[in-house]
Parts: sequence; C-alpha cells; structure tokens
Amino acid sequence: MAKIFLVFLLLISTFNPGHCANTRKVYVKGQIFCMDAKKELQPIRDGTVDLMEIDSAPPRDSFLSNFQDTDDIISTTHFSDSGKFEISGSEIEPISVPEFYLRFNLPCPAIDYCADHSYSGRCASSPSKSKTFSTVARFTYLLEQNNAQLDNQRSFYDVTCYIGVKTSEGTFEGFSCSGGLTP
Repeated sequence: MAKIFLVFLLLISTFNPGHCANTRKVYVKGQIFCMDAKKELQPIRDGTVDLMEIDSAPPRDSFLSNFQDTDDIISTTHFSDSGKFEISGSEIEPISVPEFYLRFNLPCPAIDYCADHSYSGRCASSPSKSKTFSTVARFTYLLEQNNAQLDNQRSFYDVTCYIGVKTSEGTFEGFSCSGGLTP
C-alpha cells in the first residue's frame, strides 16, 4: 500500500497543469443606453459591468460533480458619464477553453430616466445585491454564443447595449446588445 501511495505522489509531483490548461485574455469596450419617457436613448451612468467566465457543470453522475465550479467574476468596472465601459481580464481553465460573457448590474429602484418596464420589473422582483448597490437588476449578454466554438472566440469585442430600443418598426422593451464578435 505504501508503494502505491509513493507512486501516486511521484505521478502528481511530475504533473504540470500548464501543459493541459487553456488560457484566454479578452478585452471588451462598449456603451449602454436606456430609452427615456420621450423614446430617446440616454446613456446609463450608474451601474457596473462584470466580465464573467462560464464554468460548465460536470455531469451529475460524475465524480467531478462534487467539485462544481461557479461562473467566475474576472473583473468589474463602472460606466462612465456617457455610459461607456472598458473591461478586460484573463482566465485559465484546466480542461475547456474559457468562454466569457457580460453581466450588467443596474441600481434599484430603477434609474428615474429609464422608462423600460423590464428594468423596473426586475428591480421589483430581484433580491440581487452588489458591492456598489443595495439591490440590482441584472442583465447578461453572451459574447460568445456558439457553445465555446473556437472560431467564435476573439480577444477583442466592441458592443452597444440597450434597455428599450427604438427601431423603424416601433419601440421595444427589454435588454439587447449588438456587436460582440469582431474580426
């Protein structure tokens, strides 16, 4: 038994996790707006955005399910007065290639100039808290929406996000983003 343990220790001591780990760095710049009561877009000045990394859950019947990892907050930044943000970070994953998304944290009660009902509705039903705000409404945007396919992953993204949007077809409530994958 002692020999098996020594062999096990020898194998572990020679294992270098850097040989099978995947590292990715990502940089995102963007801007966020909301529609006001006059149906005009206003930059959101209050709030933060988190760069998040997706951690897939292992199969339930797997031994690894005992060590489930939650999505990681890579970095956080505040919006500027014009609703702009820049955020970057990197992550190392031992098995899969890191996949990123954005999580927007907006203060509750809803910002008074934002007329979108989905925002105020999330405030009414969300007990979520952040380091900055006592309660927040959270919205997410998947930058890499193709199940971490390598051809959909970039190191730089440029996004514009809206809470409520006005198009030639009318005005619409809810959260949406454009941009994301850039060559």
